[in-house]
Amino acid sequence: MKISSSKTASIASLGREINNSAIALLRTAAERGDAAAQNKLGGSYYKGTGVAEDFAEAVKWWRKSAEQENADAQFSLGLCLFTGKGVEKNLAEAIGWFGKSAGQGVPDAQFFLGLCLANGEGVEQDLAQAAKWWRLAAEQNHEHAAAALKEIEED
Repeated sequence: MKISSSKTASIASLGREINNSAIALLRTAAERGDAAAQNKLGGSYYKGTGVAEDFAEAVKWWRKSAEQENADAQFSLGLCLFTGKGVEKNLAEAIGWFGKSAGQGVPDAQFFLGLCLANGEGVEQDLAQAAKWWRLAAEQNHEHAAAALKEIEED
């Protein structure tokens, strides 16, 4: 059975309407201060899902969520600060957010915090602390952390 092009267009239009409604609900919750909604809206802007891709807007929403202790938003904000995507690069601030997120058990944050510590990026080099964070991430099956930990333990 072949779907006509007019039906395909109708289905696509319905999908956009549903997505627009979801984004509107998400934005309403985010504007009311819901940290989970703020984090999800930040991700939508970062990926361009349901909204135009806008890294600065992603950073804005992640910062609001991160300030409410959302561990995933703390990591995402830290990553933007680390790379300079959507915000001026700031390694010291990135490390602060990585640390908050890592302390809440986010393995990607633990890996990046370890990376900064191992390389002395934005912080004094400390291989023992890097190993600590990589070990915690590796215990959660973070492959890059496990590989980095193995590498420094072999040296």
